[in-house]
Amino acid sequence: MADPDEIMLHRQISELGAKVERLQEDVQRLYSIVTKQNQSLNRWRGMGAALTMIGVVFVGAIGGLVGVLFDKWTK
Repeated sequence: MADPDEIMLHRQISELGAKVERLQEDVQRLYSIVTKQNQSLNRWRGMGAALTMIGVVFVGAIGGLVGVLFDKWTK
């Protein structure tokens, strides 16, 4: 017959193994979420840079047009 302390030890080891498996699954899920968020962030970063460039070109064109019109009106 098995010693009660030995049975308790095996039970605790089994519980610990189950907790480790759940922890590994949780870490894998978190890794997946972080990867998706990084991909989304990189996509938005690129879009932000593109919009900034478009804005700079647009404002530069408007500024040049206003400058030309202002020069014609002041002469």
